[in-house]
Amino acid sequence: MKKQLTLTILFLSFFAVSFAQDANQISTMRFGPFKLGSKIAEVEGILKSKVQVKKRGDNWADTINAKYNGADYRLVFTNETDEKNQTTWKLYSISSKNTSLKTKSGIGIGSTKPQILLAYDKFNLTVTNDWEYKEKNNVKDKIQFIQLADYEAETMIYFTTVDRNVTEIEVSYNIGD
Repeated sequence: MKKQLTLTILFLSFFAVSFAQDANQISTMRFGPFKLGSKIAEVEGILKSKVQVKKRGDNWADTINAKYNGADYRLVFTNETDEKNQTTWKLYSISSKNTSLKTKSGIGIGSTKPQILLAYDKFNLTVTNDWEYKEKNNVKDKIQFIQLADYEAETMIYFTTVDRNVTEIEVSYNIGD
């Protein structure tokens, strides 16, 4: 009986650790507990609170700020109409500056540009400069965006870097690129 109880506790501990790691991971489809394409009801279940979004003029999206486990997130929802002409709001983009979230390769807030390039050497990466950088003549803060594209899933991870250090991460759809 003790052996069975010990094995059960060991199994549950492993499951809890695995779930906690998944809840703190970033991939091209999810950011922590949030998954791209989730309907509002699914996001409300995670947040344990009501989410208010609305179409604003010609805008096809609405952005909300949310807090989950002490971390701030920016969630962008799109307004989609299905074949029955019913409107559904789905999660289109997720971003955060939360330092506890990392990719499976260990990249997170505070990681450096060389670490990203090394971790994703064999993946589809695009590095671009902030277009306003030159207009501002701000030589102190060099802002770059590193995009890791998942063409199969039509999603991407954007790493915003300031002076070669990641300051924000976004997971989003990459449709039409």
